[in-house]
Amino acid sequence: MHGFRKNASDNRVLITPQGYIKETGAIGIVSKSGRYGGTFAHLDIALEFAGWLEPSFRLFVSKDYQRLKTEEQRRLNSEWTFSRFLSKVNYHILTETIKENIVPRLEKPESFAYSSEADMLNSVVFGMTASDWRENYLEEVKREI
Repeated sequence: MHGFRKNASDNRVLITPQGYIKETGAIGIVSKSGRYGGTFAHLDIALEFAGWLEPSFRLFVSKDYQRLKTEEQRRLNSEWTFSRFLSKVNYHILTETIKENIVPRLEKPESFAYSSEADMLNSVVFGMTASDWRENYLEEVKREI
């Protein structure tokens, strides 16, 4: 690279893509002469080069990437919210069944009668209990509201 950098300031030296590939053994870039020829580069190399040529393009790519990630996160969060809603509905079905069939035989207070069943349901559906969820996501939900 030192040789290329030294020659870059000299206007008499022309660095061609084929010369660069030959001198450096570059991979990810292909250059062909003649009809149907041209220089082709891996997407990452091409985007970096385009960003070097036009800084506003780099800014556009960066902003668009951020927009897409935000949109993806919002979509994933809405799917997660729907899953929470389904779990809540199923929880009511579960508690009604427990109230009718199991609670009359229990000696402990009714408020604790559902906790292990609800934790089991949440663990199966979400991979975590309600208290685990509260610790991990409650602040996030409060910020969004």
